[in-house]
Amino acid sequence: MHLADRSTRSSATRGVVLPARFVFWLVAALCLLGGCAPLPVTFYVGDASRGRLSYGSCSLGAVPEGLVVAEGGIEVLVDVRARGDFEVVDLRYDVGRGHRVRLASREIEVDPRDGSAPRIGVIEAIDLFDRADPDGWKDAPARRAGLRAPDVLMDDSPLPPLPTGPRPPVSVRHYWVATRVSTGHADALWLTLPDLTVDGARVAFSPIRFDRQARVVLAPANC
Repeated sequence: MHLADRSTRSSATRGVVLPARFVFWLVAALCLLGGCAPLPVTFYVGDASRGRLSYGSCSLGAVPEGLVVAEGGIEVLVDVRARGDFEVVDLRYDVGRGHRVRLASREIEVDPRDGSAPRIGVIEAIDLFDRADPDGWKDAPARRAGLRAPDVLMDDSPLPPLPTGPRPPVSVRHYWVATRVSTGHADALWLTLPDLTVDGARVAFSPIRFDRQARVVLAPANC
């Protein structure tokens, strides 16, 4: 090989080596142009042997929105998120046709099993409309209209009508509750959900393990 050929090939090879910082910003720009953005997230993943992992439209299959467990014919979507200095526990009760359900207790036990005492989150209200907020949507009067006392009957009755008229019937009615506790963002948590009364029978849930994970995901920019 001639010296000129080696020089040309060496220059071409050096030409594709880009600084790491440039590559990072290039990838970020391409993601934004494609409607996605790199996003660091910390979340808790439930034990999939106890139910099924559920994924929302914004997770791109990377971050589960929670774990769905079932007892007594009632499904519950359980979600744990680190928020500030706290962990927020969200529950969505899915009540199908013919079932009548009430909370038999208002306490959610969160135990890091690290020698400290279990934390107890108390359910203050049930939200009829959407994912609940542990502070009761204090700054959103329209959302507060959907709050009911924690002893409200959960069944398949029609949703309250909208100002424009009645809502369409649904085969499964959703009810949301939330509370917050503080565990210092423990690496693992065991949740014990409140007992239920389902069609007159007492239903209890055994503890469910959630493990804390952190990763960088590509999330749609509009989520």
